[in-house]
Amino acid sequence: MTKQVMWTDEAIKKGFERFFAEHERYPTTPEIDSSHYLPSSRQLQRRFGGVPVIRERLGLPISDFTKGSARSEMAINIGERGRKEEQIIYKILTDYFGEVFIHGQKPFNNYSCRRILRI
Repeated sequence: MTKQVMWTDEAIKKGFERFFAEHERYPTTPEIDSSHYLPSSRQLQRRFGGVPVIRERLGLPISDFTKGSARSEMAINIGERGRKEEQIIYKILTDYFGEVFIHGQKPFNNYSCRRILRI
């Protein structure tokens, strides 16, 4: 029979603080699920109403990584990292095969002016 653990606010807070000490930031939901010293995000959903609710309850600076400035910053970082990796791969391929054999997707408008065109 499996021993059932009752997660208290204090135990969860210690887990979040441990993660912060190891990674210099608080965990995202997938990281909570892969951590052996935190309850699953599903448990947090059932018991507390979700990961954002427990983050807020514990007084963490960011309660929801899927909205607002946290999400915006994450999207910007992902985009920049993707563009850098594309440039690296493009260079590797052109060095090996030659530029004439490689089709590169050129960035449109340098990605900096995202707006809706209304007609």
